Amino acid sequence: MKSNELRIGNSILFLGEIVSEIGYGVIQDMAMKEKGVRNEYLDKLVFEPIPLTKDILLKCGLTKHNDPETRYDYLHLHVQGSTARDSSHIRFYIEDNGSIIWKGWIFNQNQVDFFIPYDLKYLHQLQNLYFSLTGEELKVQL
Repeated sequence: MKSNELRIGNSILFLGEIVSEIGYGVIQDMAMKEKGVRNEYLDKLVFEPIPLTKDILLKCGLTKHNDPETRYDYLHLHVQGSTARDSSHIRFYIEDNGSIIWKGWIFNQNQVDFFIPYDLKYLHQLQNLYFSLTGEELKVQL
């Protein structure tokens, strides 16, 4: 995870603890470390992304469904539109053990589904995609 991947309001692990909404100072500290700035304060800081798991996705408001064609459960987050002719959502297919096996953005236009695989591994990436698609922050209950 690099500082240029983050936005104010993203969630990360900071010194091993979840920070649900980072501010500018955290991003600035990360950027300074990336540029090789060293001092006693910066040397102690550890920033890590929060991996996406089934539990984290449920805390983001995704709803669980079953796909009869694939026999996998999936978690679904509606992101725009209100009709079947204009809908978009982010979908994660989940194995029985909770592992994420496929993820992507799906949108429906004129009753045709378009699938765009998207390599989301971390919570801040999901927050950024959701914001890009909706202009709103993803509500996360950590």
